[in-house]
Amino acid sequence: MTTTIDLAALLQVPIRKPLEKSQVKQVLVSAPFIPIPHALNLRTISAPALQPNLVFRSGSLSHLPPSSLIQLNEKYNITTIVDLRSRKERESHPSPDIQGIETLWIPASGDGPVDIGAAQANAKQVLQGVSPADFASNDGVDGFVKTYGNMLDTHKDAFRVVFERLKEPQGGVLFHCTAGKDRTGILAALILGLINTPPEIISHDYALTRIGTETMRDQLLGVMIEQMSQQGIDNPFEVPGFEAICGAKGPTILAVMKWMDEKWSIEDQECKNNLLYPGVHGYLTRELGFSGEDLEKIKKSLAL
Repeated sequence: MTTTIDLAALLQVPIRKPLEKSQVKQVLVSAPFIPIPHALNLRTISAPALQPNLVFRSGSLSHLPPSSLIQLNEKYNITTIVDLRSRKERESHPSPDIQGIETLWIPASGDGPVDIGAAQANAKQVLQGVSPADFASNDGVDGFVKTYGNMLDTHKDAFRVVFERLKEPQGGVLFHCTAGKDRTGILAALILGLINTPPEIISHDYALTRIGTETMRDQLLGVMIEQMSQQGIDNPFEVPGFEAICGAKGPTILAVMKWMDEKWSIEDQECKNNLLYPGVHGYLTRELGFSGEDLEKIKKSLAL
């Protein structure tokens, strides 16, 4: 007999505290998570206006056995995987070959910070250009705006490929980084923002990473803790901003999208009035080069 889980309360548990294993297990076999054993943060992206089981997100797939990987195609009809990881991450943990799936990797324009808490990356690379001090105030929002703003710049080519595939999908599209938190999280928000998804759903999708990464929590935190140890800090959770860096709070992604509204504002007032997230529209047109017609085609492909 399963017990009712207060999911909202579970998502608020600080990252320094482990979650109850029985509750995590129950959530990870329930939608939107994909119940493949040992998968990291693997789930479908869900929204009222989004076609189900079309867009998927996850952490690294490198550790999964072939018997698990083949299910992505045979059971969930995923035909494209876009790997958002860095060259170094891929060299140490290559993308697996999966029958029926084309895996794409488009290098970022620079080796900026990778997923915060990336267990498969070098500790110095994870915190490159990132300081806990940036996350010490405003509930970490200022630090995430800086970090995600960098990712929106360095990962433009990879993000563009995902949207191109969604324009005429020939099956499910999955994108992932290492933890499925930062690079994956901002891209998921762009997709949900394009189709005017209510903010509480975007916030929830982002926050689910708190549970989706719990089975590898120790490994993911280990890299961050090692980096702090190299700086002579034995108790990093006492450092202002450190816990915010490691977390995935729903309001964070909404604050980043609000920042995007200011940075990539659009002038067409009538068009702007019809958009919940004009900054997403502005980013996709001005930075990724999509036309309004392109975006309408993508939205039509994503729609129920």
